[in-house]
Amino acid sequence: MNKFYQCLICLLCLALTAACSNADRNPDDFVVQISADPDTMNPILSKDSISSSIASYMFDSLLDRDKDTLEMIPELAEKYEISQDGLVYRYYLRKDAKWSDGSPFTADDVVFSFETIMNPKTACAHLKVYYADIKSVKAVTPHIVEYVFSKRYFKALEVSSSMPVLSRKQFGDGADFNTHKENRMPMGTGPYLLKRWDTGRRLVLIRNPYYYGKKPPFSEIIFKIIPDNSIAFQLLKKGEVDIINLRPIQWKRQTDSEKFNKNFYKIKYFQPNYRYIAWNHKKDFFADKEMRKALTMLINRQQIIDKLLFGQAVEVTASFYVKGPDYDSSLQPYPYDPEKAKKIFESKGWKDTDGDGILDKNGKKFSFSFMYAAHSKMSERFATIMKEDFKKSGIEVGIERLEWGSFLKRVDERNFDALILGWSMPFESDLYQVWHSSQIKDGSNHISYSNPELDRLIETVRLELDYKKRTEIYRKIHRIMYEDQPYTFLFCEATLVVLSRRFDNVKVHKTGLDYREWVIRRD
Repeated sequence: MNKFYQCLICLLCLALTAACSNADRNPDDFVVQISADPDTMNPILSKDSISSSIASYMFDSLLDRDKDTLEMIPELAEKYEISQDGLVYRYYLRKDAKWSDGSPFTADDVVFSFETIMNPKTACAHLKVYYADIKSVKAVTPHIVEYVFSKRYFKALEVSSSMPVLSRKQFGDGADFNTHKENRMPMGTGPYLLKRWDTGRRLVLIRNPYYYGKKPPFSEIIFKIIPDNSIAFQLLKKGEVDIINLRPIQWKRQTDSEKFNKNFYKIKYFQPNYRYIAWNHKKDFFADKEMRKALTMLINRQQIIDKLLFGQAVEVTASFYVKGPDYDSSLQPYPYDPEKAKKIFESKGWKDTDGDGILDKNGKKFSFSFMYAAHSKMSERFATIMKEDFKKSGIEVGIERLEWGSFLKRVDERNFDALILGWSMPFESDLYQVWHSSQIKDGSNHISYSNPELDRLIETVRLELDYKKRTEIYRKIHRIMYEDQPYTFLFCEATLVVLSRRFDNVKVHKTGLDYREWVIRRD
């Protein structure tokens, strides 16, 4: 399943991780560690990377991306046609594709899913923005579906071919879609189906007997909920785990022995993602861009990369993939400069007038709450360092530690002062979802950021089909983000994977690892 939109990263899950009991396991099973329950298994409603990761085993798209060239290639659609004016996209569906209950996959399911996404009552604002310019989706025949756009859109092929599709048979009963009883157990068209979900414990996938493609390598995939990465690492070393996404300290200090490397592959690669500090612009402290710049100057990002991440990350300055062609590397990160930050605070009227060590203005203390997800050890250490460093500059920071579900709820409600999070992105993003001011109320613009010029450029780049011209616009957008500092952009982290050598044919592609091509050793 190709992901074309941005997902909130559950900050322990940048790659597959796995844990299990060696005594009980079937060698043909694969047990994957996740740090929390997914928010839902309905791919239209889900917003986080945990849900997206699990769904990738259960749902195929009309087209997918080639793992190395990134070109769109057939999946549920055997072929496609684009009209000369670039407004009509026709897909010819496989006739052997079925849902996991054996019922046929048809164009009517695609039409139903589009209508569901665009229904004002459906809680998927993060998806609606990508389909707003589609005039119609119709089933020409049971195996031909046609999208008609009202205007040209540079991601039209990707967006139309990657739309999450659900079964009309399962979800078209008229029940409330947002709370539908099947949201926990949706049928899919992919190589696996969801057999059970024990909240707080595990999700179990089994092979889909009606899958049209090559038989997948694992008989079961068990997503086991283990918040503590250290426990998973211990299971890895005992041979009870196949694969784990390491923390930098583990990668640097605990995986260099000859014995370890004899038993495990060590794999490092980068993918489009970044961490950031979100400042809620509705709060007085964060409404002014000069104040946000000053706050950025209080954070020693390079020291955090060196000390907490052991050099396994790269600083970023905007919402673009740092190793991609759209990123403007001429814009250097703001320096760590508490003295300059102090002068900015003073120029905005923030001074310690009562001698208590905390800046104040018009009787109000410079004091705010900083929120992070409980399972992320890195975020916990980051919050502690930030609290101490900000105190030296006269700013009081209270720390809130929340479980992932509660954390996401607060983000969606815009009920926070500041927080640390991450975005997982496609290789070329449509920035509308996160940055356009129309997405403040219900979309992914959680910080309530608004800049009319940025809005205009985002709208312009959507219509531009020439990639070189889009890149020129991206550079203008990058500079605005750099100047406005809507987030404090932190860094893009390397994905650090350790994988058991009981697997052969393990390759690193531009899109990462692909479990479907692995071969289980039988010796």
